[in-house]
Amino acid sequence: MTFFEKLLLALLLGAPGWLLAQQDPPSLQYDIAFGLHSYYMPFWVSKFHHFNKSS
Repeated sequence: MTFFEKLLLALLLGAPGWLLAQQDPPSLQYDIAFGLHSYYMPFWVSKFHHFNKSS
């Protein structure tokens, strides 16, 4: 995993994402991280979309 990918994971999931990203090679925890990401992503997208419309 590149530094950029680790940073992206950290931005998406916060500190737990950064800690998960330190696990090399990617393991079950990496899959869990992406599971969380796909679960939370619609929420973040809707928040961001609402923010853009309101400004």
